Amino acid sequence: MIGVLTALAAFTKAPVDADFLPPLSQTVIYESNLRALGPSGGFRELTDRLDGLKKLGINVLWLMPIMPVGKVKAVPPMGSPYAVADYGKVNPEFGTTEEFSRLVKKAHRRKIAVMLDWVANHTAWDNPWLTAHPDWYTHDASGAITHPPGTNWMDVADLNYDVAPMRLAMIAAMQSWVTKYGVDGFRCDAADYVPLDFWKEAISSLRAKSGKRLLMLGEGGNRGLYGSGFDLLYGWDFYGKLRSIFGGGKASGLSGVASEGLRLGFITNHDESAFHDPYVQVFGGEEGSEAAFLITALYGGVPLVYEGQEVGWPKAIPIFERSSIDWNSGPAVRAWMTRLLDVRRKHEAFQTGTVTDFSTNDVVAFARVGKGETGLVLANVRNRPIEVDIPARWQGQWTDGFSLEPTTLGTSIHLPAFGTKVCIRPRGNGIH
Repeated sequence: MIGVLTALAAFTKAPVDADFLPPLSQTVIYESNLRALGPSGGFRELTDRLDGLKKLGINVLWLMPIMPVGKVKAVPPMGSPYAVADYGKVNPEFGTTEEFSRLVKKAHRRKIAVMLDWVANHTAWDNPWLTAHPDWYTHDASGAITHPPGTNWMDVADLNYDVAPMRLAMIAAMQSWVTKYGVDGFRCDAADYVPLDFWKEAISSLRAKSGKRLLMLGEGGNRGLYGSGFDLLYGWDFYGKLRSIFGGGKASGLSGVASEGLRLGFITNHDESAFHDPYVQVFGGEEGSEAAFLITALYGGVPLVYEGQEVGWPKAIPIFERSSIDWNSGPAVRAWMTRLLDVRRKHEAFQTGTVTDFSTNDVVAFARVGKGETGLVLANVRNRPIEVDIPARWQGQWTDGFSLEPTTLGTSIHLPAFGTKVCIRPRGNGIH
């Protein structure tokens, strides 16, 4: 216990680092799976890609767990990155501590914040905590340490959050990455499995001791996580509704799942890519997936781009083994995504504007009314042409968000298969 308190005290006077986080309304997150960067890809390869990510429109970089992976009971062939063998070290699979530090510094120079994936619910079976402090773990009726109850995560041991010294050690471990390397926040894995009062204690302590805002993203659906200090949670409801819509369901209803707190918007992530159908297949091909991401990026919340999505990578990306992405495979997709994120960045209506949804059975249609401008989005979610009626309120003169050319919306508009239309116009003089 004394050692834990000493470790916490060491971080109390951590130097105040510059704030590299963008406002939440302007945040665009990129999730990097380092194992997808080829046979030996890691920190150096990701550092070399920073300029491309900046040009794409990314301002927050989320790294999947970079700590050493457990070998005992490991998932073959390489083990899960979510089975952490040591909270204080860098996985040599990805490089050295110096290379990681360089990645963070290079990202900061480009005004890209860096967020680490943090696994607080469980550890690998060969984490030193397990032998040094077996009382920090959950035990079954026979007295044996167990995997997380109610899961099939046999490669990890469940932590017991009734144990105060373990909680303090976890906070100290998180703080060390902020202090040593200047990371700007955490994506917290399986956040629903960890008590809310721990998150409240941890987040308030991290922010107070670091002097930084820190971006906190929770993988969970418990709205109580917001009250514990999380900035945003996964938008699973929005994603599920969008999948249903592109699978043939009615295009209305997004507004009912988009307003419950700030959400992370995505059409893929490491779980979906590794264990389910690739997003390009889910949303009907390249054009359909572009329409789905456009809706996600402009409807509200914080958009997420997953590794390879910017080139339209159509294959599954595993997390338990290495893989490679052809970064030259989709230049048109990259150019399109760059334009889309630029539209979002330049127009406050798509960041903070109030949503008015007027979707039909086959077209997601909504306006976002901001302080000085209004944005309008029409997205055909079918693989066939659609003629959609335009309510009188939204008819008239606009500027096309992509081409910047003047455009007029009449009583209806023809949208090709998976076609989209994004428009902007100023407010004032009775115009919304």
